[in-house]
Amino acid sequence: MKWILSFLLGVLLWYLLTFALGVFISMTGLIKLPIFYENIGSNFYNLFLYPVGMWLGFKLTGTPFLGTLKKSKRDNENN
Repeated sequence: MKWILSFLLGVLLWYLLTFALGVFISMTGLIKLPIFYENIGSNFYNLFLYPVGMWLGFKLTGTPFLGTLKKSKRDNENN
């Protein structure tokens, strides 16, 4: 359950980062540059910000993305 909440927080942060970047680009006048007003620029920044939002979501909640990688002592004693 904690993993799902971390994922949802990551998606929310992704949307917020995308919105903030859009506001920043439009307020600074960078929208006049070709890379920002073409679709390829928009898709590039969305694909760049998605992993950043996911990483922040999992780091803020302290949830490991792939589960724990450490073996417990009991597992090591049985082998």
